[in-house]
Amino acid sequence: RHNRFVIYIDPAHGKRKSDGVWSTEYNGRYSGSFGGKHIPEEVYSLAITRELYSILKGDKNIEIVVPKDYRLALEWKKDWYYDIPFTESLKLAYKNGAILFISEHLNNVREYLRKDGWQVFGFFIKTFKDSKDYLVYNSGKYTRGAMVLFSYFDPMGIGKIVAKESISWLSLFSFPINSSPFFPDYRISVFSLHPATIFFETGFICNKDEEALLRNRFWI
Repeated sequence: RHNRFVIYIDPAHGKRKSDGVWSTEYNGRYSGSFGGKHIPEEVYSLAITRELYSILKGDKNIEIVVPKDYRLALEWKKDWYYDIPFTESLKLAYKNGAILFISEHLNNVREYLRKDGWQVFGFFIKTFKDSKDYLVYNSGKYTRGAMVLFSYFDPMGIGKIVAKESISWLSLFSFPINSSPFFPDYRISVFSLHPATIFFETGFICNKDEEALLRNRFWI
């Protein structure tokens, strides 16, 4: 549009209009899910998306389209935003002629875990010699680093290209990269009206070491 690359930016989730509670807080999905700081995912997502917005806004070849509510938060005029369902955000991106849809998220863990060492992201339950089950923290390669998800049904291949290049660029700066750095995601594919849809899972807030980094604006 007007010889500019139009991008729609979507920070993770947001506040519920019914009661003003962060969606991830309401659903029990926050940092340090088992005894940590209990900071909603949106706090991290907003900080990261603000940095992304600031960088892209300075490029004269890029036009950013976001709802007014998001823009106010991204421009530091307020510290919260309402939750817009993913399907609605995709429709807004499509309506505004965006060629790329970027959704920024963090990985966490709020799932029921099985015993005998079956791993679920940052934690797993292990049965010790006393026959009791204990929750064990796992900081291995599967529970740290950035991942990028893209639509499985992307006929132009833009999503995969952006995902791959993003990971390559981040690795140049020694940014932690997950062992599964980029892969197609069927959840995006089912809902997406827009083929070039990217989900950035910037890090694991259930990993205490990475969570500490994600609270550091200089590191971001």
